[in-house]
Amino acid sequence: SAYAARLVAAVFPDADVTVMVVDLAPTSWWQRLLHRRDGSGGDPAEVLAQLDEARLIHRLARDPAQAIAKEVALGYELVVLGATEAGEGTFSNLIDRIVARVQVPTIVVRFPSIDTEETMPHDLLVPVTASRSTRAAEEFAYSLARARSGRVTALHVVNRPESEGERIEGQFDVFGLEAGRALVEAAATFGRKLGVEVQTGVRVAPHAEEEIVGMANSGDH
Repeated sequence: SAYAARLVAAVFPDADVTVMVVDLAPTSWWQRLLHRRDGSGGDPAEVLAQLDEARLIHRLARDPAQAIAKEVALGYELVVLGATEAGEGTFSNLIDRIVARVQVPTIVVRFPSIDTEETMPHDLLVPVTASRSTRAAEEFAYSLARARSGRVTALHVVNRPESEGERIEGQFDVFGLEAGRALVEAAATFGRKLGVEVQTGVRVAPHAEEEIVGMANSGDH
């Protein structure tokens, strides 16, 4: 998407960027013989307008996910995908299949379906866990914040176990909070190394994903 391209341009201004357009190959033999595509082709004009000196390639394929994975295997270091809405699901089936096939770091940019102005983000929320993917998300968020003079909040949510609807208190909360504070403090230290001041927060909730979504939709990020 054009929005994903804007993020790439802000965070990786000196990167060699390739924009790939995959059109569906026709099912009939005579269309394939004439190199005709099935349906209207993708228009990369809006994406290219956000990038300086990007390389454009076109592919015709029956399986776009396989074609993208094959291209990525040629030596790319990062894949950036613009995600479409998928109803109750997170992403479309195509996005899921691409992510499953590629063997390099991948960023999926999902723009809300609601009417929202496509401005660059200024307040960023980064959920923090003890994983390599979290550290990659932190690096991207900090780089974007530095480029846009933005603010970042590193959040860790401690999953609070429940038994028959009642909260289990005691040492679990203490240990969980201590571990969470250590994680967000490490995230803040990493942010400072990249030139960004990071606000931190640790919360306790029965469902971490709901807590994160609630904070993201609060209007503060």
